[in-house]
Amino acid sequence: MAEALRERGAAEQAATLAAEVAMCVFRGALARWYGDLERQDLRTLFRDSFDELSSVLADRSRDQALPTTSRP
Repeated sequence: MAEALRERGAAEQAATLAAEVAMCVFRGALARWYGDLERQDLRTLFRDSFDELSSVLADRSRDQALPTTSRP
């Protein structure tokens, strides 16, 4: 996934981060799906997980910018 993002012009670090986050979201959605006796649609659970992540990130960006640290 990261390689595909790089091929589309994403920077190395951004592509790696996006691929890792996507895999975490997928694992979470899969765990929800597997534990759900009614077997909700996996695609819906995946989308819901991304929506939750987006909501958390949006809330954080509204609060304040992350403090920066100086590097030696």
